[in-house]
Amino acid sequence: MDDESRWHSADRLRVPYDAYLRVVDEVEPALSDEILKSIGTQSWRIIKDEEGLDEYNRASQLIGIADGYRLVGVVQRALNTALMAESQAEKARYSAPSIWCELARFYVSLPLKDEAARCIVEARSLFSHVADVNEAVLSGQEGRRWMLELPSLDDYKTEVDDTEQALSQASSTPVFDPGRTAYLMAPDDTSRNRIREALEHAMVDRGFKKATDQTFTWV
Repeated sequence: MDDESRWHSADRLRVPYDAYLRVVDEVEPALSDEILKSIGTQSWRIIKDEEGLDEYNRASQLIGIADGYRLVGVVQRALNTALMAESQAEKARYSAPSIWCELARFYVSLPLKDEAARCIVEARSLFSHVADVNEAVLSGQEGRRWMLELPSLDDYKTEVDDTEQALSQASSTPVFDPGRTAYLMAPDDTSRNRIREALEHAMVDRGFKKATDQTFTWV
């Protein structure tokens, strides 16, 4: 799927995520700006390879950053960062199917189920490219070869199957967790509960619907 098709498939997410971003900005405008700057700085450091990470871990950290953007409602930046993570996943030399499963789980959380399914297909396609036990795969090496870190290839197959099952059971509409957003905004702060409660009240006022004790959906 090309980038234009990706953005088209994500269009339906913009209204609910924009509404959630307005809630976050309304409740804690200063913290919202601070978090976005912090996330942007982390992304820049990873892109510039200032952490000295391998491709798997670089992709994994980018997925975490994409999830941070999702948690504050900045869906476009979340998608852009996920694409950067994919570019690293394509070069992963360790546990390559696992990083595609991680990408699939991120897309499920948006939710973009077609994108998640595509990542699962990519993960499965890598089974035939696993390196031999004593084979070293070098950075930049052609052929999509990758090395095991789990005990056996079957462990990766189980992970892919479990991820696919989670996809089949996932919500088809965005689910928002103000508790996780509050933790992102104030991880070590006693104000976290206050922020969560303020987010919840603002969400109800803006038309979000309670889904579970901890989550909301957009009506």
